[in-house]
Amino acid sequence: MSDLGNKAIFGKNLTEMMNQRKMSVTDLASALGFSTSTVWDWANGKTYPRIDKIEMMANYFGVKKSALVEHHDNGVPLPIHTYPYIPAAISAGAPATVDAITPDQLEVVAIPDAVMGKWAGHTDIKLMRANGESMNRVIPDGSLIGVHAVDDPADLKDGDIVVFDCDGEYAVKRFFNDRTGRAYIFQPDSSKPGFAPIVRRYDDPDLTNIVGKVVLYVVELA
Repeated sequence: MSDLGNKAIFGKNLTEMMNQRKMSVTDLASALGFSTSTVWDWANGKTYPRIDKIEMMANYFGVKKSALVEHHDNGVPLPIHTYPYIPAAISAGAPATVDAITPDQLEVVAIPDAVMGKWAGHTDIKLMRANGESMNRVIPDGSLIGVHAVDDPADLKDGDIVVFDCDGEYAVKRFFNDRTGRAYIFQPDSSKPGFAPIVRRYDDPDLTNIVGKVVLYVVELA
């Protein structure tokens, strides 16, 4: 018997994909505009979705339709998306000068959705590599970091971790907005001494540009 149209196989595959993303039936229904009861029936092999619904789910999970409708001996293939990767070390210590990077110089890295979590598939995420020890309480040296674009510092909360630049110098620090002193403070978070805050006033003609907020990091263990 063909896998195509097999309600049990589809339900098993759909459940595995939701589990990989730590999603509930309600989460998926809300994300795609389906009713919760309909998704529950699909996931439990009660009914089989129309091809347009299968395509919507495949696009959402970043997989081919076959990943949902066919049997897989080794489990459902992990959903994967690609992200721009800036091939220059961002400093988690003192700011490190990096050359301006043009869009055509950006590399692309494929990361499983299970690693990216709720940020999987976001189009405004860039990946970078952090170096240094000034943020070692939170982000170890050498971590791969995911940075979500920020258009307005007002969207940030005190304590958020950001990548920022000033005259081509990039760094990773905690962000604080000193409204009384009218300044942005970029604070290290390190177990080692010797790292000082970087302060930029609102009226500074060379006001620091905040590239984005660090929303995740991945560490390679030895």
